[in-house]
Amino acid sequence: MRIWHMLLREGRFRAGSALLGGAAVALAVAVWAGNLVVLRGHDARTALALDRARQQMEKETTELQDGIRRATLKLSFNLVILPEGQDLRAWHSDGEIRGTLPEAYVRQLAESGIATIQHLLPIVQRRLRWEEKGRRIILVGTRGEVAQLHSSPLKPLVQPVPPGTIVLGYELHSSLRLNVGDKVTLLGREFTVHRCHEVRGSQDDITAWIDLNEAQELLGLQGQVHAILALECMCAGLPGADKFRAEVRRILPHTDVIELGSKALARAESRLKAAAEMEAALKREEAARAELRQARERVAGVLVPGALLAGMFAVAALAAANARSRGPELAVLRALGWRERHVLALLLGRYGLVAIPAALAGCGLGVASGLGLAAWLDPVALPGPAPVLTALEWAGALAAAWAATLVATWLPALQAARRDPAPALTAE
Repeated sequence: MRIWHMLLREGRFRAGSALLGGAAVALAVAVWAGNLVVLRGHDARTALALDRARQQMEKETTELQDGIRRATLKLSFNLVILPEGQDLRAWHSDGEIRGTLPEAYVRQLAESGIATIQHLLPIVQRRLRWEEKGRRIILVGTRGEVAQLHSSPLKPLVQPVPPGTIVLGYELHSSLRLNVGDKVTLLGREFTVHRCHEVRGSQDDITAWIDLNEAQELLGLQGQVHAILALECMCAGLPGADKFRAEVRRILPHTDVIELGSKALARAESRLKAAAEMEAALKREEAARAELRQARERVAGVLVPGALLAGMFAVAALAAANARSRGPELAVLRALGWRERHVLALLLGRYGLVAIPAALAGCGLGVASGLGLAAWLDPVALPGPAPVLTALEWAGALAAAWAATLVATWLPALQAARRDPAPALTAE
C-alpha cells in the first residue's frame, strides 16, 4: 500500500489528533496574521488622521493668518524711508522732515523685487499754521499706494484722498465743528471735507490729509516727497535689519531706513507664533501615533513568538503521543518491509498535510479578527478597503506553517522510525 493511501485512511481513522494539531497551527498563524493586520490598520489610520490633521492645520493656519493679518494691518506701516541725515529728534517731536526725496524713488523701490515689502506710500509732510482757521496743524499729502510689479495686488492699508478733498483728524474736525461735505479753505485753496477720523491719541488728531499732487503744488515740492512709508511683511520670520537697510540704500541712494520696531515685532511674532503652534500640534499628534504603534509592536513581539512556540510545542507533543501509541503498528510495517524513510514520511506527512489547510484557515481567521480589532482600537472609517495580507504573504504563511510543523514533528517521528521493531513484535 502506498504512503498516500495510508495517510488518507489514517486521517479518517485518527482524525482527532490531526485536528488538534491543525488547530494549534491555525491559532499560531492567526495570531501572526491578526497582529500584522492590526499594525497595518494602525498605519493606514495614522496616515489618514495625520492627513486630516494637516489639512485642518492648514485651514486653521490660513484662517488665523488672515485674522492676524487683518489685525496687524491696524499697525499700519512699519518702515519709513527718509532723506539721509534727517534729524530724528525733530521728526519724532514735531513731525518735521527737512530734506526731500525724488518721487521716482517710489517706482524704483516698487520695481526692485524686494519680496518682503508689501505696501508703498509716498508722502509730503509739514507742520504749518492754518491761517484760515488760526490753527497749527500737520499737513500730509498722500496718494494711492504704489503697486509692485513682482507681487499680486494687495488691499491697500490706507485709502487715497481724492483730489479737491481733505481728511481731518479728530481734534481738528471736532474743535472746528466740521463735518463730511463741508467746505474749507487751506492755503488759499478750497477743499471739501471727505472724511473725519475718530480719536487716535497721536499726532494724527491734529493732521490734515490732502492729495499728494495738490500738497506738492501748495508747498512748492513738485516731483519731491518727504518720506516713503512701507509695510515690511515678516511672514517668513524676522529679517536681518542691517541687510535690509543696505539693500534699500543700494536701490535708493542717500536714504535712511527707520524701522518702527514695536509694530514690526508685533506683526512678526504674531504670525510666527501662530505657525509654530500649529506645527507643534501636528508633531505632537505624529509622536503620539508613533508611540502607540511602538506599544502595539511590543505586544505583537510577545504574542507572535509565544503563539509560534506554543503551536510547535503542541504539535510536537501530539506527534510524540501518536508515535508512542502506534508502536506495534509501526513494528508490523517495518516487518513487512517498510524502511525507516517510509515510516518517517508517514509520521511527518500526517501533520504536514494538515498544516496547509490549517494555515489557510489561520490566515482567514487572523485577517477577520485583525480587521475587527483594528477598527475597535481606532474607530476611524477608512476611505478605501482596509489593508490585509498580500498574496505573497499568504503563500509565505503556508510555507512557514508547513516548515514549522515538520520541524516540530521531526524528532518524535525520527525516534519512532528508528525504533527496533523486535521488542514490539515480541511483546505482542
